[in-house]
Amino acid sequence: MRMTLLLWTSLATILSAAGLTFPETVKEIRAPADATFITMDFPFTNKSDKAAEIKRYDAGCSCVSAGVESGKLIYQPGESGVIRTQFDMSEFSGDVEKPVYVFLDGDTDKVPSIVLTLKVHIPEVVKIATKTLKWDVGAPPTPQTIQMTVEGDDKVNIVSVTS
Repeated sequence: MRMTLLLWTSLATILSAAGLTFPETVKEIRAPADATFITMDFPFTNKSDKAAEIKRYDAGCSCVSAGVESGKLIYQPGESGVIRTQFDMSEFSGDVEKPVYVFLDGDTDKVPSIVLTLKVHIPEVVKIATKTLKWDVGAPPTPQTIQMTVEGDDKVNIVSVTS
């Protein structure tokens, strides 16, 4: 409990020292089975007594794009904005967590003021029990099977299989 309180106090100090305050730095969503992209907005307000400048933001993964909604990068005291993120889920399934780093004026190149986190629960439409089959060199060419299960009530049409 003591460690949790210390961590929370440190995080609150970092976020207020950064100048921009985010009501939520972690967003969690359950993606629909047919979705390809998920968009999450992170609103913020400059609650400090001086201007806060966003120097850069880095998604850290080519599957996530991020940007300030209005394109504005300098926020005076009391001004608000939104960092919009878009996650390309096409190569993922299951639970995925992706960070977005927000660097403000005065941050070093390696330590951002704020880390926003996208948590996405992507349903598995088709579960594959064994994803890789292996035949040993010199062994007889025996048949092997991949077990596939369709999850949910929706119909699935397999349009091709590649080996």
